[in-house]
Amino acid sequence: MKAREDKRCSRHQIILFGLYFDYHRFLYFVLLPVIMLIALRIDHTSRFFSRIIDTHLFITKGILQLKIKLAAITCIASDASSEL
Repeated sequence: MKAREDKRCSRHQIILFGLYFDYHRFLYFVLLPVIMLIALRIDHTSRFFSRIIDTHLFITKGILQLKIKLAAITCIASDASSEL
């Protein structure tokens, strides 16, 4: 009778290194940290690329504003020389 109870109780359990392991709980405790590490990697990667894009936009915006100022100065200078 006791052997039957053990078979029913250990339907989803195994004995590994002398300890009982429940497969579903073991899988949960293995997969949860893996999922969290993947989420942290995605977060870190997106933050890294956003900083690169922000730096690129800052530099190109400065260059564009410099070109606009130079064009305005050139336009003013050509207008002044044509008036003389």
